[in-house]
Amino acid sequence: MPKVTTKQKSRQWQPGMNTIIFIPFLEANSTQHLASTRGSHLGQNVNSLMAAFGMQSTNSSTDPSLWSGGWENKLGYKFNPATDVVCKDSGNLLVAFQKLKGQGDVLYIRGHGCAGGDYLESSDHTAQISVDALVTFLDGKLDKGFGGAIKIYACNSADDWGITYFSMTTWKPFTQLFADKMYEAGYTQCRFYGYGAKVSTYSEKVTTGYNHKLAFLDEDKTSRASTVRYEFKPEKASGKVITV
Repeated sequence: MPKVTTKQKSRQWQPGMNTIIFIPFLEANSTQHLASTRGSHLGQNVNSLMAAFGMQSTNSSTDPSLWSGGWENKLGYKFNPATDVVCKDSGNLLVAFQKLKGQGDVLYIRGHGCAGGDYLESSDHTAQISVDALVTFLDGKLDKGFGGAIKIYACNSADDWGITYFSMTTWKPFTQLFADKMYEAGYTQCRFYGYGAKVSTYSEKVTTGYNHKLAFLDEDKTSRASTVRYEFKPEKASGKVITV
């Protein structure tokens, strides 16, 4: 997969933009991914964190009071851990998806992945969801006019995998398969991103002082996950390119 040396952000975040993290499995199968996304692995649960900043658990990610010295300044979060992290059986799933409207909004989809894989796996490794099943689940729940970004936060979701026997056989990256199926389902306005390395389940403090997800590179090196993020255009879309 060609990699572009010039990197650009998938958005220039500002208050009012929405970020939703979707874990496409039952909550019972997603304990680790829920904890790592919400930040409860930091030793504090969501409610205590919100109480420390004088916030109510019913605040939405677009509530101005939430951003007055709130998550973005204190933890580096761009979402409300209490309301913007959902599984397929979460009661507020549709409400969360309805927030995704603008070009600056982002939907993260979390799961375990592998190079050339056509499925994601739950955090407890007991459930899987295929590309087709994921697109079918989103169809009718996510607005087809959504013009923001969908990021597949899973290990090697931007990587293909090949094997040579009598001839070279290559399996496409999960994100390419997903982008193609979503485009065919009518999602023609959004952008699709995957990650070209193994990525961390839990966030770590980096030089900015904020907690960020990491990518594990060669020779035991690590980097921010965003440095190995690539955009995929659907095969049927005009001007197909791959960019960071």
